[in-house]
Amino acid sequence: MDDALLDQYSRQILLDDVGYDGQELLLRTTVEVEGLEPFRGWAQRYLAAAGLQVSVAPEPGESFPNGVRVLVAGRLIREIPLPGNWGEALNRLGLDLAVFLLDLLGELEGV
Repeated sequence: MDDALLDQYSRQILLDDVGYDGQELLLRTTVEVEGLEPFRGWAQRYLAAAGLQVSVAPEPGESFPNGVRVLVAGRLIREIPLPGNWGEALNRLGLDLAVFLLDLLGELEGV
């Protein structure tokens, strides 16, 4: 990790649950985000800010209209249903994605 990335992710690296090695794992991980806008865009920005490489899937249509799905290597890892109120939805999405990141790190470190 170069100095610019070290500076960018320094707060996450200080967390015991992430650390330097965990941040390097996040930087090497690609996820795909599915869902309708604006939820999909919010999730994409949140995960990219954490250091993940994020690709965006086409909108899934009516099969999952009020939420976001996160996939790793084509495998569904997390499905986050969201309430209709946008403020509550953004809060819920942020909290669920934070938990997702910690769970993902646990899985990646176990591989």
